Amino acid sequence: MATESFVAAIPALLEAVPPSWYGTTFPNLDLKSREVFSASYLELLSSSAISPSSLDELGHAEDYFRVATNLSTILETYYSLHYSVSLPHVLTFRSKVMPLVALLRQTPLTVVQEGKVLDQKCQKVLKSLGCDLKVVSKRPKSKPAGRLLVLFSSASASAPPSFEGYDAVVFDGVLVFREDCGVDTKETFRTRKRMSSPLSTPRCVEVLDELTGKQVKSPAAQSTSALLAHLQSMSGSSCPTQPLVFSSGLPSLNAYYASLLLLYPADTVTAVMASTAYGGSSELTDLNVGSRFNKATFAIQGDSDYVESVKTTLSQLSGTGPVVVFCEFPSNPDMKVPDLNAFLKTVHDFKSSSGREVHLLVDTTFAPPSKVLDKIGAVTSTLPACAFISLSKSVSRGLTCAGCIVGNKAASKLMVKVSEVRNALDTQGDVHQSNILCENHEGVETRVKEAYELAFRVGEVLKASVKEVTGVDMPLNFVTPQNAEDGFTSSTYSFNLPPPANATAARLAALAQDFVDILQKDKVNFKPCVSFGQDNKLVYLTVPATSTQGAIKEEDKAQQAKGGVQLTRFSFPVSVDDIEVVEEGIRRGVKEVYGVSGGGCVIS
Repeated sequence: MATESFVAAIPALLEAVPPSWYGTTFPNLDLKSREVFSASYLELLSSSAISPSSLDELGHAEDYFRVATNLSTILETYYSLHYSVSLPHVLTFRSKVMPLVALLRQTPLTVVQEGKVLDQKCQKVLKSLGCDLKVVSKRPKSKPAGRLLVLFSSASASAPPSFEGYDAVVFDGVLVFREDCGVDTKETFRTRKRMSSPLSTPRCVEVLDELTGKQVKSPAAQSTSALLAHLQSMSGSSCPTQPLVFSSGLPSLNAYYASLLLLYPADTVTAVMASTAYGGSSELTDLNVGSRFNKATFAIQGDSDYVESVKTTLSQLSGTGPVVVFCEFPSNPDMKVPDLNAFLKTVHDFKSSSGREVHLLVDTTFAPPSKVLDKIGAVTSTLPACAFISLSKSVSRGLTCAGCIVGNKAASKLMVKVSEVRNALDTQGDVHQSNILCENHEGVETRVKEAYELAFRVGEVLKASVKEVTGVDMPLNFVTPQNAEDGFTSSTYSFNLPPPANATAARLAALAQDFVDILQKDKVNFKPCVSFGQDNKLVYLTVPATSTQGAIKEEDKAQQAKGGVQLTRFSFPVSVDDIEVVEEGIRRGVKEVYGVSGGGCVIS
């Protein structure tokens, strides 16, 4: 298709965008992939008129904003047509610098800079992190041996420059590279998926409008002072260094890791985390593993004791470099919160016995208002600790992706480095994301509490329904009432359905997903989707082993199963339209998944 025809259809596209294309999460039962979605969109342009229903029928490229959105994929399709390369060789990034990082993770670069868009501080950070980068002002007469030649242009996203004679071009967050340059498309996509994000949906709309010749003015930036103060208060920090907000959660974590490498330039950093932590965090940590970065894991599945598992892993560490203990409070998907005094004693004892520098990073995404840094400070004031929050959940009400790092006083030096890395990699959010956060952060404490109470009520119905049908008391992996009283009011829990009598291994393996499939038939109240904390009246359903834990080792996920049945995870909104309809849906779903019309034990 010619780009002229593509551009001519943009006004009709933007007029007809379905509501399901906005937000941060998309149904995950029938994902198309970027390539298939792009091809389907081009076929639609060639065969029929654009309408909300015809666009809705295209489905979704991916299930989460940070991975890909339909509008970012459509914009990338335009660049694919413009440059005559296949879609895997085109990616948009929220960051102007991360496209270079996606290439630098694979190969040395000689970058020809058009305009002063890559400043000296940025170049210094990239080189200190081990990137093989040479920046010049003019294109060499001959291509450098063993290096990609990249044009880094100051052109806007709506005015793509020529890159004749180059292997790749980067402009305004857009990356395009030639199909014969040797770059692995899967690795570039993985870098964006874990270390960055696509252009935000509002920004994609702006660029698409600009491609038609329309003059677009971005909104004015709102003051973030109240937002930053709120993030600091919710995390329980009194550190004079302000919280740092990023374009998404994982770029926050990536900047934190990079900052440790900058803070300890002669040492090897070791990250210690749960083996079944959120898959995105786990894979991002894997991506950072290298000559100066190691990863070790502890097991908390099932009946494993959180503190004892951490103690065991710390006791087995070798080396002398700094250690960051990275924990989720509550843990995902087990919803465990350790005894904080015992946990901190374990960390302190390791620091004392090993003589190593120790940092603590706590992911409080499930319970942002937990004031975890204040709780840590009540036990020890010398341990450098930071809270990490994905803001795409309850803080933004699911309206945009974002993330943040909040430090305590002992982490002040590290926070300075985190700020340097964020600015160098350009991984702060855009004005649209920032404004959405400013407009929605207030009231998160109440929203989280109400979502927890809804989750608790439906959890009681779920347990009673399972008991009635199977005769088994099924426990929920959920925060305890004491955890909730302490501020860890998660609205998510997981559970293993009791195995049916005489079921085959295949039946057992499918049971969790079968339950999700049954419930999601009611699309008014349930959504087969990852994430949580959305303020949209939908109960989110997923099987972590095949969604959020896609990057987790099979042997670790296997330890979550009971009787051959994997975990199912429910996440609850602030409210639903009709709680009794939701509860009745749970009751019917339990009966259907066990193939019974009434009560009675079906468990051997």
